[in-house]
Amino acid sequence: MNKLTKSRDGEIIYHYEKISFENIHKLRKFLTEKRIELLHIIKHDNPGSMYELAKMANRDFKSITTDIAILKDLNLVSLEKIKDGRIRVKPKVNFNKINLDITI
Repeated sequence: MNKLTKSRDGEIIYHYEKISFENIHKLRKFLTEKRIELLHIIKHDNPGSMYELAKMANRDFKSITTDIAILKDLNLVSLEKIKDGRIRVKPKVNFNKINLDITI
């Protein structure tokens, strides 16, 4: 997983983080098709809140919050609290790609 940021002088800095899974079954348990879809929606559709994400994904709010909590624990999603009359929690994805290495 790559994250990139810009330094004060505009230089692009790449950050690499590593997540390891014991086997392919554990990987599939955490990175399900639905969770990968959530990452895609967050990155490309930029929902303003968890509620909006649930609507975009056409899923119930409880399952979204469960999946986002798992993705957050894996550092694949960050959550930003926004106050604009009410408090919203906005999910964010700060990378463009996940690289997968499998040792045979």
